[in-house]
Amino acid sequence: MIRASACIVAFLLPTGVWAQTTLQTAAPPNTPAITAVIASPSPQQPIAPPIATGPLHSCGYKNYPLAAIRLNIEGETTLSYRIATDGSLKDITVLQSSGNKDLDDASVSCATEWRYKPATQNGQPVEIPWRAKVNWSLNRNVSRSSIKVPVPTGPRHVCDKPPGNSLTAILHRGSTILFFNVETDGTVKNVTINQSSGDAELDRYGASCIATWLFTPAIQNGAAVEVMMSSKLNW
Repeated sequence: MIRASACIVAFLLPTGVWAQTTLQTAAPPNTPAITAVIASPSPQQPIAPPIATGPLHSCGYKNYPLAAIRLNIEGETTLSYRIATDGSLKDITVLQSSGNKDLDDASVSCATEWRYKPATQNGQPVEIPWRAKVNWSLNRNVSRSSIKVPVPTGPRHVCDKPPGNSLTAILHRGSTILFFNVETDGTVKNVTINQSSGDAELDRYGASCIATWLFTPAIQNGAAVEVMMSSKLNW
């Protein structure tokens, strides 16, 4: 299972707040009062931090670069950005690289979809700097107890009719390992070959075969969610 979590660390830049204090001096009779306005500093007002809104602020299965999946690349990307007064993100940059450009680029692309209820100070929205860490992991030993996994449905999930020279298929001994996403409607998308059988024709057939499979979607917290799965086809 692929996990991507975002751990948020705030860096707040409070600004000085100045209050106006009005002093009135005594005046002779029939003389208008003279009012002096003196600016004096008040204690810095706290900034109420932003609150994540909308879809979960994480980078899911569909965001994991396929090239990184094929090469079993993992890593952690630290992003730096500013949360604008309308809750959108701006100036997203990679503060600390994962060591892999594909993972870093995917982190930036993923974060552009995040939204916040903006930070406020004195009841007004303010723009502040923020950071997030995106952890890219292919650890398939992670518990999936919180997710009801997809269940095969429809025709049997077998790939036993390879095209081309049947004798080649019969004589060939090997396995193809493929990754794919099960969408929220139960269809299969983004089939990729993680490990070749050594026969390109069999590998392509396996990918096209799996693309036709159907599932009841995975369920988490009562809602359908997209998950990544793998399958090993033995020829």
